[in-house]
Amino acid sequence: MRLNPLDEKMMRVVRNQAMKTFKSQIGFEENLKKLVSEMNKLTSNDVKFDTKLLEKSSENSAPVTFIGIEENEYFSMSMFVLKDGSRLPLHDHPMMHGLCKVILGKIHIKNYSFIGDPLASHDKEEVLVQKEDDKFVTPVDETVLLTPNKGNIHELSAEQGPAVFLDILAPPYFTNIPGVGARKCHYYKRTLENGKSSNALQETLVKLKSPPGYWTDEAPYLGTL
Repeated sequence: MRLNPLDEKMMRVVRNQAMKTFKSQIGFEENLKKLVSEMNKLTSNDVKFDTKLLEKSSENSAPVTFIGIEENEYFSMSMFVLKDGSRLPLHDHPMMHGLCKVILGKIHIKNYSFIGDPLASHDKEEVLVQKEDDKFVTPVDETVLLTPNKGNIHELSAEQGPAVFLDILAPPYFTNIPGVGARKCHYYKRTLENGKSSNALQETLVKLKSPPGYWTDEAPYLGTL
């Protein structure tokens, strides 16, 4: 399956704008807005993939499928396919920006923001966070943006059928944070059943080594950049 030239052009525009945005701090905010704008234009035609990945079968039993598109020192671009009822567990993006564009289906996003300096929480087992409003995102909605401070910890669920989203992270996981080390992905669980602390807007999250019941498989990207 190949994308037609117009489809390939749209993905190439997004890829090139991501490089322009994250390779240099010059004009960063303006370039970031342009990247969001270009991602907002993407449709399922621009990122075609094997629709069999949406189905559960003995050969395709993973709840989540990862499709790598590009990774370099400045950013990574990929797609995630969430089968009906599956989720990406609560996880963070250490000192990273992230952009999520829903391509198919509907995704429920629960997100949290660090309180104070995110780096101060990097090596702690418990993290105090601010609960942000939940989002229900579909292909007609704008790209969801997270920053090192805002909405950096999130969980994404497909609750009404399968869903697919395009993901850009900058810098990529496992690149170096000066004075700290590699950007490792941390998973979390909520500490209270009702998710509330004495302050209804604050919660304490506890890091997990491995989320129970979560695993992924991989599929190739069928387009070109």
